[in-house]
Amino acid sequence: LRQDAREEAERLRGDAGRQARDHVNRVAEVARGLLDRIEAMDRELGSLLDGLRAGTQRLSADLSLLQASVEEVREAAQPPSGIVEESESSGDADPGSSPAAATDEEALLDPPGATITLDEPALPPDPVGDDGSEVLAATDAFLPHESPVADAGGDEHAAAERDGARMVALNMVLNGVTRDDTRHHIEQNFDIGDVEALLDDVYARAGQ
Repeated sequence: LRQDAREEAERLRGDAGRQARDHVNRVAEVARGLLDRIEAMDRELGSLLDGLRAGTQRLSADLSLLQASVEEVREAAQPPSGIVEESESSGDADPGSSPAAATDEEALLDPPGATITLDEPALPPDPVGDDGSEVLAATDAFLPHESPVADAGGDEHAAAERDGARMVALNMVLNGVTRDDTRHHIEQNFDIGDVEALLDDVYARAGQ
C-alpha cells in the first residue's frame, strides 16, 4: 500500500508539474502576442502622429497664405475717400439722383467761361418766306440738339457710378454685411440699373 501510495503521489506530482509548465508556456505565448500587438500599435500611432504633424504644418501655412490673400483683397476693395464721402452725404437724398450726377449736369449745362446775358430781349425771327425756309431755320435754332460731349460724359459717369458701387459692395460683403443691407445701401446711394446683377458679380468675386 505504501508503495502504491508513493507511486500515486509521484504520478500526481508529475501531472501537476506538467500542467503548471503547460500553463506557464501558454501564458508566455499570450504575453508575447500582446507585446507584438502593442509594438505594432505603437508603430502605427507614431506614423499617425507624424502625419498629423505634417498636416498641421501644411494647414498652418495654407491659413497664413489665405489670411494674406484676404488682407490684399480687402485693401484693394477699400473705396476711395471721395466715393465714401459722396455716399455718406447722399444718404438722405432721392434714390434716383446723386451729387455726382447733379455736378456733371451743371457742368454740361453751364461750361466754364460761358456767360448768359438776359439784359436785352431776343429779337423776333425774320419774316416768314414763301417757301417756309426762314420758319424752319428759326425753329431749328431754338430746338435742343444732342451733344456728343454730353453723351460721352453720361457714359463716363455711368461707368464711374457702377465701379464705385461695385467697390463699396465688395467691401461690405468682406465685412460680413448681409445681402439685403448691401442692396439697400447701393440702391440708396448709387444710380445704377441692375443692382442684383452687380451683387451676383461681387459675391462671385468674393467666393461666397
